[in-house]
Amino acid sequence: KAEGGMRDAQTLLDRLNAFSSERISLAEARQVFGVVGRELFFALSDAVLKHDPQAGLLLLDQAFEQSLDLRAFVTEFLSHFRNLLLVGVQAEGKSAADDKELRRLIEVSADELSRLKSSVTGLSTFDLQRLFDLAQRTADQALASNFPRYVLEAGVTKMATLADLQPLPKIISRLESALRESNGSS
Repeated sequence: KAEGGMRDAQTLLDRLNAFSSERISLAEARQVFGVVGRELFFALSDAVLKHDPQAGLLLLDQAFEQSLDLRAFVTEFLSHFRNLLLVGVQAEGKSAADDKELRRLIEVSADELSRLKSSVTGLSTFDLQRLFDLAQRTADQALASNFPRYVLEAGVTKMATLADLQPLPKIISRLESALRESNGSS
């Protein structure tokens, strides 16, 4: 949250000390700074990927009840869907890049990388790109809106109800294959 500035970090630490008990806990730090844990973003993406808008809306409600820092939330929201996309690209392309390099690129732990991989299993890069595009539009609109919660709710609902589509070249290839098979069996 200090974005690399030592003076900013000191100010944040002083602020945290003023609002905390003797020992500073992660939960207290999150509450003081309005930051939600990554677990919420995993649950939110699970709701989206399972086409469960109601679960997504409940998770957003939980986040907003924590007096979240909107800019931090939107940044993490977009970052999480970026991470899903990059993990999906590596998985689909069977890249030679190892997990360590991917973890460095997306800045996650080994456990989080494993969860991201599990989340994208069976998803195409095409679908992950569509979700990222919607997440980006939602994030941009939420930051510019007087009603960011409404924008986030509408965006997550749209993401969770997004119809499964196939890229046109893939559809054409399947049709050509079916046509060849039907001509061969005639």
